[in-house]
Amino acid sequence: MINWQEFDKELINAFEVYLPDYKQIDELTMQNIICDIIESKEKYEFAYYKEYFMYNFHEENENVRSTFCGEGLYKKCVYNSLKDFDDKVVLFKNKMKTYEALKPFYKRDIIEVKDFSDYQKFVDFANKNRTFIVKETLGSLGRNVNKITISKELDAKTVFLNILRYGGCVCESWIEQSDIFKQFNESSVNTVRIVGIYDGEKVHRMHSIIRTGRTGAIVDNAAQGGIFAEVNVDTGEVVSDGYTEINTDQFEVHPDSKVKFKGFQIPYWDELIELINEMHKLCYPISLAGWDLALTDNGWVLVEGNSKPFMCDMQLLHYKTCGVGLKKEFQFFLDKFSDK
Repeated sequence: MINWQEFDKELINAFEVYLPDYKQIDELTMQNIICDIIESKEKYEFAYYKEYFMYNFHEENENVRSTFCGEGLYKKCVYNSLKDFDDKVVLFKNKMKTYEALKPFYKRDIIEVKDFSDYQKFVDFANKNRTFIVKETLGSLGRNVNKITISKELDAKTVFLNILRYGGCVCESWIEQSDIFKQFNESSVNTVRIVGIYDGEKVHRMHSIIRTGRTGAIVDNAAQGGIFAEVNVDTGEVVSDGYTEINTDQFEVHPDSKVKFKGFQIPYWDELIELINEMHKLCYPISLAGWDLALTDNGWVLVEGNSKPFMCDMQLLHYKTCGVGLKKEFQFFLDKFSDK
């Protein structure tokens, strides 16, 4: 009988999320699945057990499996590409430094709050921006992001004392997204992510997704339950249904707003690409970057830049759309940095 206590929590959690009836599977089959998961994690350099299930490896043959780039291999190459440029890495890890370096692309007010000395700066910001977003300066994955509105019931002094608990945060003017994107979900700022690789001469657009939040959510991050769909990087047309990261649910239309994903044309695509090219060149020698942008009535605005955009979400969408992984598309990047 299989002793489940022998396995680490990450593996058990992957079973519970992606194969919830796993304890009902006969023991021999289960042993074979476990062996295949462990072998695949090593062979394809997965960083997480969940990758095995996200890419449906238990049903795919070697020809399809070989098209995937494991998050472990990808992460290694990303770190190798950055290790000689500590100042640039900090730029993307620290939201305030990113803002200072790329301020013209944000088109909104952002301040950093670290201690009591920032009180007057915060009051001036709050008087100008009654509704704003608070994020950890070094935060990621949409965690600990809050939308705040200053009112008679919630004054600036009270808010300031509360956000000091972050231990370092940025306050950003609330982005009023265009009605075109608001139709997916009104409560969140829905964004487009484009991942590109700059070789010193040209920005190669590798992958793009549209990300939408759920009713009541203020972020669209997949890690926080958001829904994402693949976008054709050349045309800006959405070419897949929507999916979630947690259990890879598939949605032809947004489950809350009923707006259809596939066939949606992202407007002003050429202008977006121009911004991506300009920003990426400014951040050289960073090679790979993921850019999150929102559309407003005054054009595209930068939400965040990422020097380590996750492969899992991109690859899941590509697999759902094309039936294969993304290793071929990223091969020249992997070859350049895998052994550095």
